[in-house]
Amino acid sequence: MAKLAHKKQSPFGGNQRLDENGETIAPRFKRGGKKWRGLNIQWSQRNLLMFAGGLLALAAVYGIFHQSRTCTGVEFIGTKASDLTQLRNLTPVKEGLAYADINEQAVADSIRKYPWIKNVSINERWNGVFTITIEERVPVSVILNNQGYPLYYLDRTGRQLPLSKNQTFDLPIVTGNVPRYKAGSWIAESSLRELGWALSQIDPQQQALASSFYIRNSGSIVMQSVAYGKSKPITVRLGLTDFKDRLQTFGAFWQQAVLPRPDKQFKLIDLRFDGQIVTRENV
Repeated sequence: MAKLAHKKQSPFGGNQRLDENGETIAPRFKRGGKKWRGLNIQWSQRNLLMFAGGLLALAAVYGIFHQSRTCTGVEFIGTKASDLTQLRNLTPVKEGLAYADINEQAVADSIRKYPWIKNVSINERWNGVFTITIEERVPVSVILNNQGYPLYYLDRTGRQLPLSKNQTFDLPIVTGNVPRYKAGSWIAESSLRELGWALSQIDPQQQALASSFYIRNSGSIVMQSVAYGKSKPITVRLGLTDFKDRLQTFGAFWQQAVLPRPDKQFKLIDLRFDGQIVTRENV
């Protein structure tokens, strides 16, 4: 005959289960139960409080350490064309200055006054060295005066950049009715500003086809191409606007009509008319 399991009152509440031999079956508690859930919540809160307390202690220690630190030196990273002497003169951080007295935002704002500087990031090393990482502006043309001497560079935004003693650039030159140099200012001439932006947007191979640009009093721009083979540079009329499209059109024309026909010598290419390429050849 099969033995039946018996039940009796359990000290844990409810009936206690017995096995077929009359032994008590131990009660099982699930971790998701109310009792265990309460213990987990208490444990989590205690850990959270301990973790927060540790963070506060670390912050306090770092604050004391930071207040007592002094600058052991200033290092610039990423400078190529910039004049380090001028950058150091613009930096109000000197060796021996307490870090507590350094306003990093004020330092970055002061350094940005130098025309070559595009972006600045600042870091304090554990050895006390104050590091300033520089991202410089990229010039797209060099401006010459009427005597042929370089005046300044222009970047893609039309900002005037001082000549650099530390780095040389192979750039198309711009002459004619050019604005005077005013350190760090943006030129007002719309055609020259658009030309700078266009040069930064076209393919480097297309950019390399331009030898020089001449700015007329009206603002209209005339380009001289590089020489090819035994032929002389080609005069290219670009007009007042749409320089990116017109420079790309010239690049395509160069590949399709100029290079394949070295016997044909072009004297003038006029791109001022949308959808048209007007040419004049040497006889």
